[in-house]
Amino acid sequence: DGVGSVAWFEIMAQAIPSKRRGRLLGTAQVIGGLAGIGMGALIGQILSQISFPGNYALMFTLASTLLIPSTVALFLLREVPSDAPPEETDAPAEQEPRLRRLITWLKLPFANPAFRHVLICRIMVAMMGLATPFYVQHATKEMALPEATIGSFVIAQTTASVAASALLGWICERWGPRPV
Repeated sequence: DGVGSVAWFEIMAQAIPSKRRGRLLGTAQVIGGLAGIGMGALIGQILSQISFPGNYALMFTLASTLLIPSTVALFLLREVPSDAPPEETDAPAEQEPRLRRLITWLKLPFANPAFRHVLICRIMVAMMGLATPFYVQHATKEMALPEATIGSFVIAQTTASVAASALLGWICERWGPRPV
């Protein structure tokens, strides 16, 4: 997903008008979330009926079966060349020193407060997500809950995600992406 999502967002930004992206992303996340609830139930069944390591092998196989075709389809997309003439520059970007390009990229969050806030928010949400496996570990090892409970955790997390996606998609459609 990490490999394909950057390209997908780039294509989406070019193909979908900014006023419609909220509805698209909200709808996609609701549909994906509803499918995720079903997957949570499936995970519970797999973990309760198949022992380790077969249960995890099956789950990774299922995940790969679903993710790889979408990444391949994205790879096969071809952008239509723009009619604009290529920019003429004195020196190609490849000849610019690598350190100077890195410094230019690092200046972006400091120069744009909105971009900086988005980055900080994304980092904080990602850090919060790092703790999730430890909650599951604590529940199954310390609290002695059965591994099938992990499916219930997935369902609860996905249900909250579906509700948030619907709400945030509506907010984005009505007031734009900044409030989201």
